[in-house]
Amino acid sequence: MYASIGSEKCYAFSGRKWFVYSSFLKYGVGVRQKRPNIKCQISQIQTPYKFTIQHLDECHHAARTIQDLFKNYTNKDIETGCHELLVNAIEHGNLEITLDQKMALIQSGELLSFLDARLAEDPYKNRKVWIHCEIGNYNHKSALIITIRDDGQGFDWKRQIESSKHICLASQMHGRGILIAKEFSFDHLYYNDIGNQVRGITYIE
Repeated sequence: MYASIGSEKCYAFSGRKWFVYSSFLKYGVGVRQKRPNIKCQISQIQTPYKFTIQHLDECHHAARTIQDLFKNYTNKDIETGCHELLVNAIEHGNLEITLDQKMALIQSGELLSFLDARLAEDPYKNRKVWIHCEIGNYNHKSALIITIRDDGQGFDWKRQIESSKHICLASQMHGRGILIAKEFSFDHLYYNDIGNQVRGITYIE
């Protein structure tokens, strides 16, 4: 059950490269310092696409890839919303960090070291985030449908939405990921009951 907030290809990160299990077409994207050798390889549009990621620094590349794959289908900023939802899936889903914990770690300056440590621990280190992208139909309209699922126990997405209403966007970006995704990227967002899967829907323009 979901609650509302408003030829197949498979991708995976292996080591420091993207691999797509079909004919390859190299595509360069920006990289961050932590993983300077990551390259993204994609092929021609033919949905569905399936991705898996494990680390926070992979969120940027996955979100950028999705934006580039579907840039001819929508003018919305899909990258921003996907990035926010992927970060949520890793931090609050796979790593089981609560919103209160994250805020405390940010204030103490210990967030990055805590994340690195938890990513190396059982049972968190082997968890993945699963991404499924397809062109389909929603409410009798053509739409881009992006489903993101993590291997965690779920998180209280309703509380995050409620808390985010009291956060000043200009001064504090964390805690507003879901609302940012809804505002900039998706016409509809749906979470399952436990909060380990979210589906974003954007109508094709």
